[in-house]
Amino acid sequence: PGGLLDFKRFTSDTLLELFVMERDIIKASGATQPVTTNFMGFFPPADYWKWAPELDVICDDNYADPNDPTTFRGAAFTRDLMRSLKKDVPWILMEQAPNDVNWRPTNAPKAPGQMKALSIQAVARGADAINFFQWRQSRRGSERFHSGMVPHAGTNTRTWREITDLGETLKSLPELGSSGSGARVAIASDWEARWALDAPDHPGEIDYGALIPRWHAALHRQQILVDLVHPAADLSGYDLIIAPHLYLLGDEAAANLTGFVNDGGHLLLAAFADVVDEHDAFREGGFQVGLREVLGVTVEEFGALVPPAVAAGGTSAGDTTGSVLAAGGPGENHADVDLDGRTVRGEFFAEQLQILDPEVETIARFSSGRLTGEPALTSKRAGRGRAHYLATIPDDEGMRTVTAWAARTAGVDPVLEVPTEMIEVSRRGDVLTIINYDRVAHTVDV
Repeated sequence: PGGLLDFKRFTSDTLLELFVMERDIIKASGATQPVTTNFMGFFPPADYWKWAPELDVICDDNYADPNDPTTFRGAAFTRDLMRSLKKDVPWILMEQAPNDVNWRPTNAPKAPGQMKALSIQAVARGADAINFFQWRQSRRGSERFHSGMVPHAGTNTRTWREITDLGETLKSLPELGSSGSGARVAIASDWEARWALDAPDHPGEIDYGALIPRWHAALHRQQILVDLVHPAADLSGYDLIIAPHLYLLGDEAAANLTGFVNDGGHLLLAAFADVVDEHDAFREGGFQVGLREVLGVTVEEFGALVPPAVAAGGTSAGDTTGSVLAAGGPGENHADVDLDGRTVRGEFFAEQLQILDPEVETIARFSSGRLTGEPALTSKRAGRGRAHYLATIPDDEGMRTVTAWAARTAGVDPVLEVPTEMIEVSRRGDVLTIINYDRVAHTVDV
């Protein structure tokens, strides 16, 4: 697995070397324009944390699926990732479809107003340009059914009317300035941890590319603003860092997260985290060695559970939905956890924790399965902050419960109270944007 990890590093680095070579040739010829390339969502093969410093401006292709009524959540995750790659530098939505695409099994049209809502979402989350693929719908070729700004039917169409209406709306927007959201919560994610998890021969299989957007969605449903960060990056502006499933945790990142907690931050780790070092090798002393000082616990057994049928991360350009992986078989498939008066359904793992420090508090215990009564969520004060460890991976409702508890414990409130989770609130500088994705009207007090 170490060799496979290194090959994935090599692949990303080699692609980046090619981009840098081409960029330098262009600039050496006297070009002064910004140089960039298309990113494609949470794209597995390229480590965007390494790529971002080499781009003058971040660009993204994003193709939300109209068949999914909550596709705006996946889009919001991608927008927040693009904004986070170059903080305070606006990014560009390079590609989106004016209406339907041509490459899904079912290519539903966007609902009236949906294209505009998703475009404004991008602006609200840091974009300074809204572009489309394609201008005029192709008459021939593989993309002749892919929508264009000018459809085959011409300008007397809903697609064209919505495009021109969006243009008028964009012209009317106030000066937006910085792309920053003022988020006090960040999700720590790492392409190298993702690559290591993709390798075979683990206690259980999890899809990092699908799980990280789910943790983001749990916060998004609560109107809690969130950035994404590399675990070794500057974390000083945040009150809460959620670091789920950082299976591979290098020494620099471990020291950085430890310092964040000691300096007053709150850290939440979730199952199968801090297991190996940057070489995909075990450290001396077992598991959770890198963060043991602040966690005060270690995992004895990972307790793999029969996995549920889950959505896999998208693999095509800008796809926010992905596919569903089937599961099943004999054995325990979940372990319940009682937290805040709710039952959290834990999946994939029910880890056996060993508490190493008497200062560790048990916040919640397993209430079903082979570990009934054993610690499932622990917390330890370290320095001026706190570190929590969750010994399972919750389902979507459970993620909402856990993140609500962690945010409240860290003193983080939703940016605004709204009557339904189909409403989205985001902040860009001094501008607050509220978008209703529901099919009925709602009233929000601002």
